[in-house]
Amino acid sequence: MKVIIKLCLLLLCIPSISAQNLVLNPSFEEINRISSRWAGTYRIFNENIEHWSSPTQGSPDILHVSTLGKMTPPRKNVDLTQHQPRTGKVMLGVKTFGCQKSKLQCKEYIQVKLADTLVVGEKYYYEYWIAPVQNSIRVNSFGVGLSTNKLLYVNEIGLIDLEPMAIQEEIIGGDAIQWYRITGVFEADAPYQYMILGNFGAINDIQSISPDGGLDYGYYLFDDVMLKPLSPAKETILKTNEVIILEHILFEFDKATIKKTSENQLNELVDYLQLHEKYQLEVFGHTDAKGSLDYNLQLSQKRAIAIKQYLVQKGIHPDRISAIGKGSSNPVVTNDSDQNRQLNRRVEIKINEG
Repeated sequence: MKVIIKLCLLLLCIPSISAQNLVLNPSFEEINRISSRWAGTYRIFNENIEHWSSPTQGSPDILHVSTLGKMTPPRKNVDLTQHQPRTGKVMLGVKTFGCQKSKLQCKEYIQVKLADTLVVGEKYYYEYWIAPVQNSIRVNSFGVGLSTNKLLYVNEIGLIDLEPMAIQEEIIGGDAIQWYRITGVFEADAPYQYMILGNFGAINDIQSISPDGGLDYGYYLFDDVMLKPLSPAKETILKTNEVIILEHILFEFDKATIKKTSENQLNELVDYLQLHEKYQLEVFGHTDAKGSLDYNLQLSQKRAIAIKQYLVQKGIHPDRISAIGKGSSNPVVTNDSDQNRQLNRRVEIKINEG
């Protein structure tokens, strides 16, 4: 079944995540000073970054691009020279698991006061990005916790009495240079004012992979945190197994370069795929009948791939998207006028349940 309809009209019926980000200092750029020393204590961390704090005695590290590879004192097997913030010039380093040889679990969290108190019964979309440092133990159980008051466990490191709203079950991080997105949706069951990020798994339940000759603990970089409200009144799911024409996706003439005017519609599609992570997407590129069959097939394939690349750059996993060129083989109207040929030069999508 084929549905010819503007995608933007359909997306009016899905949760909007274009609202204000409730996370203050979401990329950690607001710091009070640049230091090449590890944080050392939770007090140092709390004093040197705006709006964020450590809810335990753990001491997350504030890492500025100018200090990478120069942090002191040296830490065995910790090399930050190949790492960069996902955006901006600052990221945080957070211990997430391990130090079994120590009497205390070296497990840290980061906490932020939200711009507004969450509304009971409303749903919210959260997102943050993490990357394991080289030689770090890779672990699962990353999540998000919420609190109505500011937390500070002054007598314990690595233990936090807080039930997370969600936990990521997959082990995060094969490539140490790649950033991985942690995301989900939850419904607020209390007027929360603080959000806590980190690894919430019980010590004996955490799955881990230890690199040969690596660290005896997990150490991850954090960046780009988001929390946005969704509108319950707009919650529906886009029908699957229907072909939808993206009517506002335009390319440079005879090229696979996406025009800037197409980005709003593509960003809406990104939002939808982020909210429905089990869905797979097929992208179909089409041309009119001008030109040879082989040339049109190649051009349509390149345009479908360009759409896929755009979505991947926005955080959609490439395995969720297939790009298929159809050339001029499936016109929606005859190619007997300029207006009709324009209708045949199109991009279509099909959303499938994973």
